[in-house]
Amino acid sequence: MTGSIKKREEIDNSYKWKLEDIYADEQKFEQDFNQVQELIKEENSYKGSLSNSTGYLLKALQWSEELERKTEKLYVYSRMRRDEDNSNHHYQALFDRVQ
Repeated sequence: MTGSIKKREEIDNSYKWKLEDIYADEQKFEQDFNQVQELIKEENSYKGSLSNSTGYLLKALQWSEELERKTEKLYVYSRMRRDEDNSNHHYQALFDRVQ
């Protein structure tokens, strides 16, 4: 095989992930990251109380779903950003924070 490996900026955009569909910018990523930190703090309020009422159980399930959805979105975005260029320390750190 001849030739050299192209740098990311040399590759046509049609062959790259469009991660802006997940987060338009890192500010939106940070907003979700901060929201997840707040959601995690609510965990203890649900312990031992799920049988209090169906309404409370529903609230706990909705909390869990929101936490999971946002966490997964943060994970996928940061992992794919890191995988774009494993030598990029900024995206390595972003992924490490989420992980």
